[in-house]
Amino acid sequence: MEGKLPMTSENGRKSASRIVYPEGLKQSGRELYKDVLSRLRLNLWEVKLLVEACRTVDRLEDLNTEIEDADGKEKQKLLVEARLQQATLGRLISSLRFPESVEDDSMVRPQRRGSYRGNYGRR
Repeated sequence: MEGKLPMTSENGRKSASRIVYPEGLKQSGRELYKDVLSRLRLNLWEVKLLVEACRTVDRLEDLNTEIEDADGKEKQKLLVEARLQQATLGRLISSLRFPESVEDDSMVRPQRRGSYRGNYGRR
């Protein structure tokens, strides 16, 4: 994944950059990638999560096409996989903690919370 990502200059304005898409992304994944990177500045680990979310979006598109053509047990298997991919996409997107609004300069990301907090210790 070479190329420039959108960056924010010292005065807080985004500088013009060219978005280079990760290899293998299809239309839906590319749309999500472009939309997010045109609005937000992400760290490297966030870009990696975004790429996986984009790949998951593409997989869901493929699965939905296959589900339309399938029937019986094959359709059931595809529906199960689609639900798993939807859950994965939800986890990836929530891990990125996108702000609710990027309209103003005061973007505040939601509090970071994991789905599993582990044991709190003995009582």
